[in-house]
Amino acid sequence: SAISSVRGTDFRFGMVGEQEDSTSSEVLKGLVQVSANNRDVNISAGFGSVTVLGSAPSKPVALLPPPRFFRTPTLYERLPLVILLNSLAGAQSYRAQIAMDQTFQNLRVDFVTAKLPFREGNLPDGEYWLRVRGIDQSGIEGRDAVMSFEINARPEAPFILAPLPGGVLD
Repeated sequence: SAISSVRGTDFRFGMVGEQEDSTSSEVLKGLVQVSANNRDVNISAGFGSVTVLGSAPSKPVALLPPPRFFRTPTLYERLPLVILLNSLAGAQSYRAQIAMDQTFQNLRVDFVTAKLPFREGNLPDGEYWLRVRGIDQSGIEGRDAVMSFEINARPEAPFILAPLPGGVLD
């Protein structure tokens, strides 16, 4: 639906919505020119635009700020992970990514949800990086909040099977 031209830029470009007839362009650093339907739009750092197939690119809008983590632990000794953050004004949903490295080249988890808090329960013990960003009503993803954390939840603590509450065991 659009052509983007970049140089020395940090940006994201992706499909929007279930119909996949729209593209989003989000600029984190630098400048991106998006062209569609004989119209060019320059998008500078901190802004994003959506282009629907057959239409001109939308006017750039400011990216949502990074969400703020709210008492999210840096050490998890029990699963599932419960990732707490304050709801972000203007966010319709959130993208959460968990990686083995700070550059997010080795992604283990990538999902979008509208529900807070996030939950994830199928990661082995180790050190991880978490990246979360809000997504506005048009599908433009905002700025990232990033933190490191560690999972040390295995072996799991044993369950007490007996005696039952109030019971006696010889």
